[in-house]
Amino acid sequence: MTMRRRMIEPALLAQVLRRYPDLGMFTGITRNGLSMSTAACLFETSNGIFFAKRYDPRTRSEAALGAEHAITKNLLQAGFPTPMLHANNRGDTVTWLAEQPYAIYDLARGEDRYGDVPVFAPYRTVAEVRSAGAMMARFHRLLMGMERPPARPFSGLTAQFLAWDAPTLAEGIAPLLSGNDALREFLDRHGAWPQVLALLEARHPAIHAALPALPRGILHGDWIKRNLFFEGTEVSDVVDFELWNTGVLIYDIALALLPVAFNWPDILGSGGKPNGEALKAFLEGYGSVRALEPAERDALPLVMEGARLEFYLSGIASTIAVNDQHQAALFWEILSGTVKWFEAHPDWRSLLP
Repeated sequence: MTMRRRMIEPALLAQVLRRYPDLGMFTGITRNGLSMSTAACLFETSNGIFFAKRYDPRTRSEAALGAEHAITKNLLQAGFPTPMLHANNRGDTVTWLAEQPYAIYDLARGEDRYGDVPVFAPYRTVAEVRSAGAMMARFHRLLMGMERPPARPFSGLTAQFLAWDAPTLAEGIAPLLSGNDALREFLDRHGAWPQVLALLEARHPAIHAALPALPRGILHGDWIKRNLFFEGTEVSDVVDFELWNTGVLIYDIALALLPVAFNWPDILGSGGKPNGEALKAFLEGYGSVRALEPAERDALPLVMEGARLEFYLSGIASTIAVNDQHQAALFWEILSGTVKWFEAHPDWRSLLP
């Protein structure tokens, strides 16, 4: 599944970099369009190669961006492997130009092994999967002492599990549908939406009842292989906290496990099977750093089956907003297909350790 990549204009980036004199003289962009949801590039200066992001202010509030950078700073102070976030000559980590916010980072360490690989493609080795799980647990543990910012509201792509906190699922997704006529019309045109909603609604009572007992914290929200760099089989750097949120930690694990073990194009297209070995390896790695509580183990399959609802609904809304009907249809196919698959294959849960 691919999305249109957004580019950063060299002339505008050169203006931004005037506020970062310590980084040297800008010489050009070496790779552009590196992110699915944000304009991003690698660029070169007289002092080396760096990474730049330009955020969309329509979907990224200053408060959310400030919280993301606070998370990054906390991780860096704790020695977590993530690229340095640079401050400009005013001491700010966000630089505004032409009403657009930019951020500048060091180059990530290690190999960008999966930068151009489809989200659901498998890892090369089980050892990499285990390292990815261990690094996620380290991320969660290091941020447990940080004051949690307010949960981010729905805006653009979202990685949150708030719909399940509501008394009913229909009430929980109302904020995503509110005021978005294009999204409602899209769902109305797909006759399977009532069926998909009913299948998810049937899972709501069990998930809703489990949530109060689950540990909460700060979530990465997008722990996929293209956001992990590797040296050998070990994760060397973690990038892209743009979909951060707060919520139950098991939700972050569920979001990560789905692309680790479920190659949905293969499963839905030709009847492939989930990768039980990868499921076990990720959870073994995670458990080597932070042991899951019994309530988390019990809730994990439930949370996994409903984990991508808000992400895919927000993906449909975001792609409709830029008139990308093809990508919106792909989001819908994966949402409806996975919900129906989980309903038809409850035995998948036996793969969990």
